[in-house]
Amino acid sequence: MIVDYKGSLNFEIQAWDCVSEEFDVLKLTKVILEEVTGQALDTKTPISSLNQLQLELKRKLEIKKFLLVLDDVWSDKQADWEILEAPLKFGGEGSKIVVTTRNEQVALAVNSVATYHLTELSVDESLGKLQHLRELGILNLQNVVSVQDALEANLKNKKCLKMLKLNWAYLTEEKHARALLGQLQPQASVEQLIICRYGGTRFPDWVGDSSFSNLVSLKLDQCKNRSCLPSLGHLESLKDLSVTAFDGVSSVGPEFYFLFPSLTHLKIVNCPEVESFLAEVLPLKLESLEICHCN
Repeated sequence: MIVDYKGSLNFEIQAWDCVSEEFDVLKLTKVILEEVTGQALDTKTPISSLNQLQLELKRKLEIKKFLLVLDDVWSDKQADWEILEAPLKFGGEGSKIVVTTRNEQVALAVNSVATYHLTELSVDESLGKLQHLRELGILNLQNVVSVQDALEANLKNKKCLKMLKLNWAYLTEEKHARALLGQLQPQASVEQLIICRYGGTRFPDWVGDSSFSNLVSLKLDQCKNRSCLPSLGHLESLKDLSVTAFDGVSSVGPEFYFLFPSLTHLKIVNCPEVESFLAEVLPLKLESLEICHCN
């Protein structure tokens, strides 16, 4: 699924999930909560019951305008939908839930305001729209079998692209994930980058390369196969850096944040093996530092 974020800039919270055929309300609520908070649930003090999850989701969404995309939904069981929707009703005015499906009965089950039947775009139309994207999310990358498909996306040529989210629904084979991410290198003018559930043991060279001189925000989430953090300190414009749920990382040293001339916000959360952190070499302009759920 590819999402153009251009129309979603006015939402305080944005979340996406590929539901597919299994419509497990508890699992789905957990995934939505993790998307909303931007981090995996704490494994040491897990929220296990549906009631707990819904209460926490309600608290996070309350009075906030959100956009939730549920992709490839198959279940038309209205009772399950009513349970799932319970905490979502507490969002702020103007919140939206977008459901994509190939089953029109699903639209009836969710009491949708409007149903849109999408027609296939011609090749020319598909190329004119993608060329001018400013914000782009590519989800469910675990379904991409051929690395050639990623190459043909030609993100390097998307000169207008400012924000990119690359998301795997779950960890995949290491070599394939690394090759895939290597071919998804965006135009160097990108300003915001989010990478979720990447399964490689190391990042391709373009992640952290100094040529990305306009990158101001970088979020790396649930890349659990990594044993060390990438070297990112040469990103001269980076101001906001978030690293969450890197299970294999045991230390955070200067090789990770060396230089960082512009960094003002650093967040390292849910990295349970991290035991050392060299605070004496922190970036000079750092205004806020959050380290939690680490050893």
